[in-house]
Amino acid sequence: MADNENVNKIIEYNQIQKKNFKLKTQREIYSKIKRQVNLYGTKSLPNLLFLIGLRSTGKTTIMGTILQEYGAIYTSGDFLDLNKIDLDDVINVAKTSKTKIVLVDEIQYIKNWQLKLKVLVDLNPDILFLISGSSALNTSDISADLIRRSRIYIIEPLSFREYLLIKNNFVFEDGSLINEILFSDKNNNEKFVLLSKFYYTITKELKKEFEEYMKSSFPFMLTNYDSNIIKEIIYKVIYVDIPKIGRFNTENIDTLKKIIHFIAIAERTSITNLSKNTGTSKSMILKFLILLEKARIIYSVESANPTKRLGDAKKYVLYSPNFRFALIDTEKTRAIGFSKEDFFVSVIRTLNHPIKYFYEENKYDFLVNRQIFEIGSLSKKPKKHLNTNVIIIYNGELRFDGSNLYVPIELFALII
Repeated sequence: MADNENVNKIIEYNQIQKKNFKLKTQREIYSKIKRQVNLYGTKSLPNLLFLIGLRSTGKTTIMGTILQEYGAIYTSGDFLDLNKIDLDDVINVAKTSKTKIVLVDEIQYIKNWQLKLKVLVDLNPDILFLISGSSALNTSDISADLIRRSRIYIIEPLSFREYLLIKNNFVFEDGSLINEILFSDKNNNEKFVLLSKFYYTITKELKKEFEEYMKSSFPFMLTNYDSNIIKEIIYKVIYVDIPKIGRFNTENIDTLKKIIHFIAIAERTSITNLSKNTGTSKSMILKFLILLEKARIIYSVESANPTKRLGDAKKYVLYSPNFRFALIDTEKTRAIGFSKEDFFVSVIRTLNHPIKYFYEENKYDFLVNRQIFEIGSLSKKPKKHLNTNVIIIYNGELRFDGSNLYVPIELFALII
């Protein structure tokens, strides 16, 4: 195909995307990305920005907004791959049109994209490259050369605070204070007094919104919840994204689906149990778990007391509580209980606090920054293990019983 044909296709695709894209309410992270775009050329900043995250978290919306506001050149990896167009042609179009911003959505579809991108970034310091990648494109998979040349933004599902802001224009700006209080060295009584100042926010309406949020923290579901769409996101990662970072056959994909479903219905599992239930070797199960974690479908928490006997005693949770509700939507009670742990871990992960899990059933759930947390209730715990410094995240009122601090999960959710 002649180069001018490629050029025409690139221009036409860009124009169609610009015409069809409709401006939407933006994620909070957009302001940070926009600031980088505005500052580019005025300071010594990298000319490569990565947007990485799960499908449907708003990466394309961010790119579409920049396309509209800055007159950038937009293309996508699948479009280039389908039409056998090289990334160099896109850069040539940008230069001809004197465009300073190039947007490449879903770059993982382009073969040898890392090497090509490195060369183009170096040869075109006057062009700002904004690149998006699927959840299977993990930061650890990006070459060190590109890492040094770039700034990376992880696009997560909506936090509860952001969900409330976009849906109801509800503003809560004290999340960092709640974080400081919960993880301070103060005793539980002092924490209770300080947290009481924020308890007024926990209304019946807020509790109801949190119930909805646990099922629908993806931006597109703010107005229309559909568990089938969530399942579609999960299965696209399995069928489309993960195979791009490893050789897979149909049997492998079926095993990945089984692993996800076992994790969804079980309070705890292990490599040994997954191996028995799927008829797959432990070494392959470990490989699959690593891939699912890279793809942001699951997340693992190390044991607080690792031993040889419990060598594979990690806690595997789903990356988003939305996944749990979608995968076991016929068992709401089980989904509600297990999803609280998914949510708790997701908040701690976002805060970047070190977290460990107590694997033994007669102990508490999590250890975060030397603080013990129980998710749910202490009623199931033997009295001999009761501690005077436990924080219980649960459905209920903020209270202090003389030793333990009970924090409504909705208040905890406002941290981020």
